[in-house]
Amino acid sequence: MRTFIVTLLWAVLYSSLPAQYPSTEIYVMNYRFKKGKVILSNPLKVIASKGYNNQPFFVKGSTKVVFVSIPEGDTQTDVYAFDYRSRKLNRVTQTPESEFSPKIFQNKMTAVRIECGPDSVQRLWKFSVSDDWKADNEYTVFSNRKAVGYYDWVNETEAGIFIVGDKDIHSLHYLTTENPMQDSIIAENIGRSLWKVPGKNSLSYVQKTADGKARIETVSFTDGKKNVLIPAFPGSEDFVWHPKGYLITLNEGKMYLYNPRKGGDWVAVADLNTLGLGDFYRMAFHPGGKKIALVKYEGKKP
Repeated sequence: MRTFIVTLLWAVLYSSLPAQYPSTEIYVMNYRFKKGKVILSNPLKVIASKGYNNQPFFVKGSTKVVFVSIPEGDTQTDVYAFDYRSRKLNRVTQTPESEFSPKIFQNKMTAVRIECGPDSVQRLWKFSVSDDWKADNEYTVFSNRKAVGYYDWVNETEAGIFIVGDKDIHSLHYLTTENPMQDSIIAENIGRSLWKVPGKNSLSYVQKTADGKARIETVSFTDGKKNVLIPAFPGSEDFVWHPKGYLITLNEGKMYLYNPRKGGDWVAVADLNTLGLGDFYRMAFHPGGKKIALVKYEGKKP
């Protein structure tokens, strides 16, 4: 068993030790939008080990989804790849550290790593991924930037980074590989969901407000302009973009859609209770838009 590390990231997300990690499972489903309703079908469980399986990300141009899981009998996470067509599972990382939030583009994977050491530093790492789905040749990205919680790439060189702060006040930073010393704050007091806006050089995020509410905003990486899209549901920090340019979120067992081009409010488009699988919170879309990954949780929402 690898040495247990108390990680700052887990303190932020769950305020608990690994023995109390939430019980989560990933389901990949067919997704279809027809006549104002979302049809979800053929749910397939994606699981590497009993207990914690989370943070799914579909690999473009493939039938694979990468995610993190805690190997049975262990206390730290590794990255796995699951082929939802062949049902084959590959273990991508097997390290002394924990990896989170994997994303793969053109045979390169980035992930947040909890580095071994007395400070358990959290930084963004990049890996090569071989044909047999093994990670290698890792190195840090933005090596001076510590306390990384989440991130997303807006293009090949620019990223939005969630930086873990004190007293649950977390900030959104702009960083670029073209100028590693450039590190500017975009927003303070944000939620955990960060997503590139489809077809735009922009990033979306959840902005929390002083009155305890929250809203989804975007920021342009071209000119720095911000745009408020829509209020988030109370207690919900999780949303995702469909590749066609509309937002999806979950609230009280239902799926809601918001189209920025049309405006208005959230519209209920599916009742997840009809699936008979339990409660969901996190989501990810395949780039083709016909598959969605939903993360199921048990007990209190993480």
